[in-house]
Amino acid sequence: MITSVKIKRLEGKELVHIDSLCETTPATNKYLQRPLHYHMLVGTHVPDEYQIQSGALAVLLLKAPTVVDLEIWRINHGDWIADATVETARGHRLRRGEGKTPVEALNNLVVDVQRS
Repeated sequence: MITSVKIKRLEGKELVHIDSLCETTPATNKYLQRPLHYHMLVGTHVPDEYQIQSGALAVLLLKAPTVVDLEIWRINHGDWIADATVETARGHRLRRGEGKTPVEALNNLVVDVQRS
């Protein structure tokens, strides 16, 4: 099972487009447009106990002027991956954080983005 939440900042607005996908139950796929706020992941496939913390970290990342979009994955063995597309002088680069929870993966992504 792969679960993914992709968040893209909408140009010129404090809004995000959220594409929430659960591979095993396509009927539950959601496409949401929400304010850039720490509650923005409520109702997505990010587990309830991590939605607020993950939303706060996602807001922190998306407020960085170089971060284009963000994706949070739950992979088959239960670990989480957080990817961000970052704009650099040489073009777009993918940055990644991994962890046992979405919060840990996003924390590691924040560290990686700050280093780049």
